[in-house]
Amino acid sequence: MIMENVEKQAEYPKGFTEAFSEDLIDEKVPIKDMVVVFADMLGTKNLMMEVKDNDEKAKETYNKLRKISEIFRDAWGSIFKEDRDKEEIISMEISDSFVLAVPIEKKRELIEIIANFQYKILEECNELMRGGVANGEIIDWNSIENNKNDVQKIIGPAFVSAHILEKENAIYPRIVLDSKLVSEDIKEFLMQDDDGFSFINFKRKKDKKSIEYITNKIQQKIKEASNDKIKQKYNWLLSYLYKESEDG
Repeated sequence: MIMENVEKQAEYPKGFTEAFSEDLIDEKVPIKDMVVVFADMLGTKNLMMEVKDNDEKAKETYNKLRKISEIFRDAWGSIFKEDRDKEEIISMEISDSFVLAVPIEKKRELIEIIANFQYKILEECNELMRGGVANGEIIDWNSIENNKNDVQKIIGPAFVSAHILEKENAIYPRIVLDSKLVSEDIKEFLMQDDDGFSFINFKRKKDKKSIEYITNKIQQKIKEASNDKIKQKYNWLLSYLYKESEDG
């Protein structure tokens, strides 16, 4: 017997489509000029895949990600303390990825936050991070009356650009900036790599003993690494830690 494919229209609960339509708006959508960072932890995907049917691994993964989440929130919370500042930023955590967006005039603060975050998770959790920072338009989702109590969302070309920088250009455990963002007021927080990309110098003004401690751990990681790609990332990090910058 031949069965015919029949396209069936999705059926929604009564009143569902009407309720959704009521949330749509006709007025102009507010757009802000913002700086966005998209950062991703390296090497955690395999760890996450190992949690299936393994209670110990699940507990280890949860505790590590919980600590990193706390470090992230402390990093931006220590800079943006006022309620009015917190209302202006977008902060999101997606599995092992982190997003932070701030108004363009606060880009210096953003760079400082991410430098502290990247350094802390390396020092305290032995985790590497790479990312991208870009600026541009972002839809101000939460300022729309219908979305006041909604979850935070980030929509706009600035987020897309930051994500592309992380995926295609960062490569190593570094957080690279769109060249349009590099300016005199933030140059003290940056270093330029051999490929021309400027990246956040997270070891700036850090204690030399702490840097030496991290360097020793990285050297051990290189010895233990069996994967050439992972070894390449650790070697880049080691080279960066040995480099001298103007601010140490």
